[in-house]
Amino acid sequence: KREENPGSDVPWGIAEVENPDHCDFIFLRNLLIRTHMQDLKDVTNNVLYENFRCNKLAAVTSVNLDNKLASSNRNPLPSLRSRRRNTKKRLKNMKAGMEKVMEEKVKEKKKKKY
Repeated sequence: KREENPGSDVPWGIAEVENPDHCDFIFLRNLLIRTHMQDLKDVTNNVLYENFRCNKLAAVTSVNLDNKLASSNRNPLPSLRSRRRNTKKRLKNMKAGMEKVMEEKVKEKKKKKY
């Protein structure tokens, strides 16, 4: 049984791609990788990553807080500011409610103590 080896069966035997005695593929691959590695990195960063990032940002900005489609040219800052204001109001109300409960508990404790 033949081992898994990238190569070709030819009439005179097996031509192994990874064997430098049979093929110049390794030298060609190493040359191309060495000479074009920076290009590969640049394309990966500038094209693929930027396309991915733009698609994700477009998805985030095209959907508003109610998960309804918004216009693609809508500025997300006003809705974020509104959301922040609402969150601050809600936290302020929660704090006031907790302080009120705390005061009531302190009063109850003082009544029990005396």
